[in-house]
Amino acid sequence: MAYLFHELTELMIKELNQHHAVNLCGFAEYGRERVLQDIKSYPPDNTLVLLVNMKTCRNRYVSFLQAMSAQAGSQNITAQSWGDIVNALEQQPKQVFLLLENFDALMDTVELDAAYQLDFLDNLNALKNRGRIQLVCATRERYNQSSFYLGQHAGPSNLDIPTRIEIKKHHFGQKKILATLSEINQKLSKKAQQVLCVYIEKHMYPYAFLVHIKPDLACLEQIDDDGLTEWIEQWKNSFKQNTKTPLTHWIDKIVSKLAYAAQFLFFQVKKLRFVLPLINSLKGLKDSLWKNNKN
Repeated sequence: MAYLFHELTELMIKELNQHHAVNLCGFAEYGRERVLQDIKSYPPDNTLVLLVNMKTCRNRYVSFLQAMSAQAGSQNITAQSWGDIVNALEQQPKQVFLLLENFDALMDTVELDAAYQLDFLDNLNALKNRGRIQLVCATRERYNQSSFYLGQHAGPSNLDIPTRIEIKKHHFGQKKILATLSEINQKLSKKAQQVLCVYIEKHMYPYAFLVHIKPDLACLEQIDDDGLTEWIEQWKNSFKQNTKTPLTHWIDKIVSKLAYAAQFLFFQVKKLRFVLPLINSLKGLKDSLWKNNKN
C-alpha cells in the first residue's frame, strides 16, 4: 500500500472502520492533506472515499453538495440536498469515508455562506447513527467542541468528534525523506541525498518543503556540493515567500477570531454601525500581515 504516512494513515482507517468519527489535526505543511489524499487514492476494499476541501466551498454551500455528489460515482446521486445525497449513499453497497479537509475554514471566515447553518453540524453529527458513512474533519488545531463559531452562532458545537489523530513534524522523518528523494530523482548521488535529507529534516516544515522543491529536484542531474548549496538557498527563499510561519498562523487565528467577534456583534446589535468598518479593518490587517510575512 502506497501510504506515505503509513502508520498514521492505517491508524485512521482502523478508527473509521470501527465507526469512529476522526479529527485529523496539525499543520497542513506537515502533510495532513497527503494523508487524506492517500486514502482517496488507495481506499480500503469496498470503500467509497469522498474528499472535499471546505476552504473552496465555504462561500457557496451548494459547491459542497456538488463536490460530494461528483465523487459518488453514480448518476443516481445528485446535489439536490444533503438529505438526498446521504440517503443515496446509504443505498449503495460500499461503506463511505467522508473526508473534510480544512474544516476549520468554516470558522476562519466572516464571509461564510449563510446556508451553513447550525443544522449543518447536526447533520454531520447524525452520521454516527448511519453505520455506512464515517466522518473525518481535518483541522489545523484540535477541534474544540466547547468553543465553536459558525456564521451567526457562537458557543458549543453539536458535532462530537471523540477520536483525535495528530500529524506532527516528526511523522516525516529521515527514512521517509530519503525514500521520497530517491523516488523523485534516482540520479541523485548518495551524498546529495544525505545533504538534502539533513537540511529537510531540520526544516520547520519538512514535508511541505520537499513538495516545494520537487519540480526542480526532479530535473537535476549530477551536481556538486557548491551547486547543491546554491539550490538550497534558492529553494529556502522561494519557500519563505509562499508559506506561512507558525507565528503567522497564530496571528491569523487571533485576527480571525476578532473579525468573527465583530461580525457576531454586528448581527446581534445592528444599531452599532461602527462594527462593520471594524470587520473590514480586521480583514485588511490579516491580508497586510500575510503580505509582510512574504516579504
